[in-house]
Amino acid sequence: MQRFKNILVVGSEGEAFDRMLRRAADLARRNDAELTILGIVKSTRGDRRVVMHDGSEFDVNRVLVETMRSDLQEIADGIEGVDVTVAVTTGGGFVEVIRAVVELGHDLVMVSPDPRRRRLAGSSMAMHLLRKCPVPVWVESGTDGLEQDVAVAVGPFSSSTDHAAMNKNLLQLGGSLAAIRGSRLHVIHAWRFEGESLLRRGRMRP
Repeated sequence: MQRFKNILVVGSEGEAFDRMLRRAADLARRNDAELTILGIVKSTRGDRRVVMHDGSEFDVNRVLVETMRSDLQEIADGIEGVDVTVAVTTGGGFVEVIRAVVELGHDLVMVSPDPRRRRLAGSSMAMHLLRKCPVPVWVESGTDGLEQDVAVAVGPFSSSTDHAAMNKNLLQLGGSLAAIRGSRLHVIHAWRFEGESLLRRGRMRP
């Protein structure tokens, strides 16, 4: 599947991230692609600089950034056969990911669910990226199982030609991934009936 050339992996913690990183590295090797690991230090309004007893300032934010960069670089150094870059930024989560995609031309974003939640529905980062990211988003499963199946969410009933092209692209990518992994492809679509909320209330219920 010679498709992706500039893959962005959102740094995280836990087994899901480790699993995702292995798959990102394998995908990068298959596509002769570059791989970037992006770490994000969440910005806060205060407490980023602490005045020490001698009057000097301790920049907490800078220390957090440098520590995360060092940790991610150690991980990157252990990936063989792939050109891996580490980037660390400070900001508001998914916004920084989309900014990196736009500015650096990434063509795939890979993200794992929040390790504290372990499920996609509990991951604000993953859900925001699925809705707003301008390139395909690969969300690693938060389960511990060995299931290799691929799920692709599409919206086939839109009249927009852009949406139709995107659906076709997603299905082609999902089919290629499923073929590589020797697994099944699940096509998912969710929709809301117009006026559904009214039909569920009072006199309209029957």
